[in-house]
Amino acid sequence: STLAEPRFATVLEGTEFFLADHRVRGRPVLPAVASLEMVRAALREAQALPPDAALRLCDIVWLRPLAVEGEPLEVQVAVFPQDDGRIGFEVLGPGGEVHVQGSAEALAAAPQPLDIATLQARCTRRSVQGPALYAGFARLGLDYGPSFQRIESLVAGDGEVLARLLAPPDAGAFTLHPALMDAAWQALAGLDADDAALALPFAAQAVEVFGACEGPMW
Repeated sequence: STLAEPRFATVLEGTEFFLADHRVRGRPVLPAVASLEMVRAALREAQALPPDAALRLCDIVWLRPLAVEGEPLEVQVAVFPQDDGRIGFEVLGPGGEVHVQGSAEALAAAPQPLDIATLQARCTRRSVQGPALYAGFARLGLDYGPSFQRIESLVAGDGEVLARLLAPPDAGAFTLHPALMDAAWQALAGLDADDAALALPFAAQAVEVFGACEGPMW
């Protein structure tokens, strides 16, 4: 760490539930969205944003996946001020290789709640139950263990998906719980009527955080 760029380190053993239950073609790979919880914690520890403010993570790019095989792996999160007033962040692996990058800013207010009944009425193009969804993922080489099978069911409409997520036993252990966050991303598979090719997250324009993940949740 320096005054201009605080850094925070995490050592991953490979046995953590978010690695053991998240395998890509047999390899334990850090879920892309798990890095966002690392970034959120680093921003709070560095006091880079007001403590009670909602948070927007912007222009997120996952440059390369992080696999933990054999030896423990140290992952670092660096945060630093940008010229545009945002706080930049990078998630770095061994040797300083950048795996994730983006920026963060405070949000002034939470949005209005969504009307779940209205969304359900719109999403009539496809309906999928959790077991069928995870069987499809397994055929593509995405092996989700029990802790990462959090989608109970989903319905899809025109360019939107609504998923019902089940609570993990340790729902309160994280703000952005890796299993619930990954389930939200898994739900995007509902946009395709057929099994797609194996794909991992590459980019997100923004992730807005107004409170902790809880469960069950939509």
